[in-house]
Amino acid sequence: MYQEITFINDSELPINLETWQHLTTSSQTLKNVLVQPGEKTILPSANGEWYLHTYLNKEMADQWREAGIQPGYRIGKFSKYPCAMGDYAWMEYDESPFEIIYDTENFTATFIKK
Repeated sequence: MYQEITFINDSELPINLETWQHLTTSSQTLKNVLVQPGEKTILPSANGEWYLHTYLNKEMADQWREAGIQPGYRIGKFSKYPCAMGDYAWMEYDESPFEIIYDTENFTATFIKK
């Protein structure tokens, strides 16, 4: 069974959104989609967790470097279900210049620059 959430990229940078999807009943594959600035997307997930990464091509790598983030950086993740502490979204590093705003009523996750 798939979980769905609407992801909104409200930053000025393209972002790589990843999640696990069923390949067969006994196997899964990692699916990723590039979400441009200002874009919304729905990416179904087999496990209810989504991961955010910088994107890895020359032009986008340069954009991320200009923003102070190295290409290949895992930015964070969010989940349809809260962790033991009650959080729905986590940033990879405390000093991250980004955050994820999770709306449990509308099932949206918005990626923004602080």
